[in-house]
Amino acid sequence: NSGIGLPLSEQLARDGYDLFFFNRSLSRSATLLKSVQAIQPKSRAEVIETDLMDHRSVLRACSDLAKKVSAIHVLVNNGGVLTRQRNISPQGQDSHFQVNTLTPFLIINTLRPMLAAAGGARVLNTGSSAMSAPWVGRLRVDQLTNPSNRNIFGAYAQSKLALAVMSEEIATDLARDRIRSEEHTSELQSPCNLV
Repeated sequence: NSGIGLPLSEQLARDGYDLFFFNRSLSRSATLLKSVQAIQPKSRAEVIETDLMDHRSVLRACSDLAKKVSAIHVLVNNGGVLTRQRNISPQGQDSHFQVNTLTPFLIINTLRPMLAAAGGARVLNTGSSAMSAPWVGRLRVDQLTNPSNRNIFGAYAQSKLALAVMSEEIATDLARDRIRSEEHTSELQSPCNLV
């Protein structure tokens, strides 16, 4: 709805791509849809209501998307969460780890057949400059699954660092299906293509 997602979506609309958004709020997505449709009325722009905190909702959204398109040329995992309080997902994970790391992994793997069908698809995972802050250090699994309540921003940074590691680790496997995987910090300015 905001941040890098809005200008990225607008650029993709200018390029004539059909856009599908996983978002938990249809009403909050109205401005995004209007902006995209005003730029390129011929492009398809649609929100699939999705709670990124809940794997069941994400799997339903992926299934709904599979009914609408047979191939995905670019998948952008741009959803994220940064909260001051600790929230637990229905699957029992900290919200930062769930939304910022596990959900992109689930989406990539669930949509992989449609990415492979595109023949040269691209996956872009949006990271954060927070993950490279000097105080973050190395990836600490304990801070992903059981973050300290004293430093909830650390949980966010660790989850984005885990996303970067995951992006790098799955790149070789995805390449077997001619899918390119990348991670970029949230300061990314260059557009990419999304179907």
